[in-house]
Amino acid sequence: MALLPVFILLLWIGEISKITMMIYSCAWPLPLNTIAAVKQVDPLLIKSARTMGATPQQLFRKVILPAALPTIFVGIRLASAPAILVLLASEMVDPKVGLGYLIINSQYSFLIPQMYFGILGVAVIKLVFNAVLETLEGHFMRWKAPVTP
Repeated sequence: MALLPVFILLLWIGEISKITMMIYSCAWPLPLNTIAAVKQVDPLLIKSARTMGATPQQLFRKVILPAALPTIFVGIRLASAPAILVLLASEMVDPKVGLGYLIINSQYSFLIPQMYFGILGVAVIKLVFNAVLETLEGHFMRWKAPVTP
């Protein structure tokens, strides 16, 4: 979020700067978790698949990707929180639209119920987005037993 003024200076206020900031905020958790996930794949699984004559494509699709998928989804869910926060912060700077604008404008105008409505709206959006990611995770990893609280 500290780079928001730089992005606004280079790209002006608008959708392009918001999207660029969101991509930048996701640029670290996703690749780092993916790299860590691929490095943690059991070498015996890879050797076994190669011994059985798996091609590199089969090795990736049948061994590496399923073993790395849980950690990749953790990276996606970790990256979603900063992305939403950066979007909110960039909307607070945009003088026209968005929940960030609603929150900041309501704060300055002393419209406390509207301000809390915007804050609750952000929380609901994050909860829905997290539920969608959990559903996708369950769909792509049917083989994994669900964790019960």
